[in-house]
Amino acid sequence: MKKIIYLLTTCSFVLLLGACNDVEVDGDMTLEDIMNGSISAMEELNSYAMEMEMEQTIDLSDDESMTMNMSSVSEVHQDPMILFQTISMDMLGETLSYESYFSEEHGFFMEDPMMGGWMKYPDSLVTEIIDIETQMSPEEQLKPLMEYITDVSLSSDDDFYTLNLAGEDVDMQAFFEEINGMFGEGMDELETFMPDMTIDELQYEIVIDKETLYQTATNVHMVLTMEMLGETLSTTQNIKMKMSKFNEIESLVIPEDVINNAVEMSETDLFGF
Repeated sequence: MKKIIYLLTTCSFVLLLGACNDVEVDGDMTLEDIMNGSISAMEELNSYAMEMEMEQTIDLSDDESMTMNMSSVSEVHQDPMILFQTISMDMLGETLSYESYFSEEHGFFMEDPMMGGWMKYPDSLVTEIIDIETQMSPEEQLKPLMEYITDVSLSSDDDFYTLNLAGEDVDMQAFFEEINGMFGEGMDELETFMPDMTIDELQYEIVIDKETLYQTATNVHMVLTMEMLGETLSTTQNIKMKMSKFNEIESLVIPEDVINNAVEMSETDLFGF
């Protein structure tokens, strides 16, 4: 599960590695040295915390728009792998907040934000996520995106490196088809629900601590165009992530009452088929 946890930040690094070779950027350090070193440092972490804020604005017809805000606080502990997350969403004047837990031993549990109580997702879904993760690394998954990166830059001060990359006109349907080909069977059903989507703008900023090479912040700006139900929708997403408490979380435990009282859900319960 480590690669899933680090997917967002590793995605950007893989793209940068494809766009820049061994350019020297800081003394004897090359851009590739910094990124590979940071990936290794993050994968060796025993625990960390992450705060995320996301604002998504969907432009509708007739000059109308809809905005959704989401924030989350996560704590992750490895060996055994346990994730605890608190999520809050604000949309159309309504606020929903809930907690969730995930462990490879016990599975995925989510608090019902409407009715209260806890739900346990079917083990088949958790197994599929783990199987997909073990079949293909983020490096392989993101190779199709490399050609879209048009601008890469790096700046630094006394304490931090700041990496920036930008791209445009990413055909997500073509990207998904390449991913489907890499996986072989098993992704066709998901393709049915994949909207016709293009990333018109993509900007990534990653802040790396010079001493530890830990990624302390990631900022993402995306503008997407989607074709759904015969209509064209434009969506702008701004995501800010901060990471902290590196190796400071000694343990995480899923409460016994959550494990014992959660209602087990089937795929039919969740998806209606």
